[in-house]
Amino acid sequence: MRRTLGAGAWSAHPAVAVGGASYSTTLVLRAPDGAGAWPLTVIATRPRYELLRPGPDGVLWWCGDPRVGGVLTPPGGGPLIWAKPLRGERARRQAVARARRRG
Repeated sequence: MRRTLGAGAWSAHPAVAVGGASYSTTLVLRAPDGAGAWPLTVIATRPRYELLRPGPDGVLWWCGDPRVGGVLTPPGGGPLIWAKPLRGERARRQAVARARRRG
């Protein structure tokens, strides 16, 4: 995480949680240009992920490259959670579709 945080800058992104298993979950962040979406797998245990889950404003801070991974945190700071790109084109399309349905 240190390398990622040292090389990038934080940015705020609308975020939607779209499911997952007990060891990880999937989030979709809206790209800064507003046109794209970044489906990401959160690498954290369920209790740790619950500290990060998008709140009522639906915004998370991101630092990293969506092609290789990065760090997420709630607005104002908090636990730092690693996230990596969701694998599989079909899984990415499904995650983005679920995020759109959820707003």
